[in-house]
Amino acid sequence: KVIRLYCDVVFWILKKFYNIKILVKGHVPDNSASIVCSKHQSFLDVLILLKALPEPKFIMKSELSWIPVLATYARKIGCFNVKRNDKARSWYALKEAIKKEAENQKNIAAGIHLTTFLKYFFPFANFIAPLILWVIHKEKPFVDANGKQAINFQLSVLLYSIGIGLLCLPFFVLFASDFISLVEAMESNIGNPSFYDLRNLSGYIILFGIAGLLLFGLFILELYAVITATMYAAKGKLYNYPLCIPFLKPSSEIVSEINQSKNEHTS
Repeated sequence: KVIRLYCDVVFWILKKFYNIKILVKGHVPDNSASIVCSKHQSFLDVLILLKALPEPKFIMKSELSWIPVLATYARKIGCFNVKRNDKARSWYALKEAIKKEAENQKNIAAGIHLTTFLKYFFPFANFIAPLILWVIHKEKPFVDANGKQAINFQLSVLLYSIGIGLLCLPFFVLFASDFISLVEAMESNIGNPSFYDLRNLSGYIILFGIAGLLLFGLFILELYAVITATMYAAKGKLYNYPLCIPFLKPSSEIVSEINQSKNEHTS
């Protein structure tokens, strides 16, 4: 954000005082993997690429890594340096940088799924924690797809839990008269309730038993699905949650790209 703000200030000064406008023509790559080969003329074209591209990372010569401020921000956005006179080492550095970025996306995506368990420690943390991680890193295609899946599943679980409660509500009202009569009977026979009085509890026992089984089954499903999604994300795969309502739909291009990459690895 600091770098993009700096770019905005530079472009505003160029336009305001020197009447220089930045014009980008043609197709601008989205947040999927792309390689942009620029004809490097000055430092200004670096700023243009920083402004135009969603999350660029640059290959820079190793001498620039000794410049204090520039080197610090270059490392923060994921740039890596190469030695121009050592092609073998430069090619190795390029492969390592790609591998590091891929691992970074896997770790963030796995963390998004795993943070949904925070709801057992903090209220609504299963929505807040993954939402924060997703918003910060949604420019990354793999993280974006996993973040939407995790949030969709948590919303679905909440909706199913509310549905179970609403389903039990009419039966609760229906058995309310039995409960009232039971209380009255127990007041008239303090300390010695009859079998008939206790039988009035059968409706509540069945009701709460069914509701408890449904909620327990939902808990087991969520536990299994979140752990499985975390393991899939750590391996670079996209897991489709069961019974998940697609409130946030991932891009079809991103999903097809991830599935294609998964098929390539399995083959």
